Amino acid sequence: FPNPTTGWVTVEFALTKPTNVTLRLDNSAGATVQQKQLRNVTNQRQEVWLPAPGTYLLRLKLGDRNVMRKVVRQ
Repeated sequence: FPNPTTGWVTVEFALTKPTNVTLRLDNSAGATVQQKQLRNVTNQRQEVWLPAPGTYLLRLKLGDRNVMRKVVRQ
């Protein structure tokens, strides 16, 4: 998960039980650039492409838990 990055970031997580996960990438204007739905996952590694230089918000919905991280592409 390099941050800042030149384009690709790696998102990894491990869950104790199979869970539905939503991975969403929003640009600085708040528009959704990318979204993935993952069903019944435990351990997961996803590569995410940031299409242009700027600041993005990476959102993970892990069942009923939400995680957000700011990611910068140079």
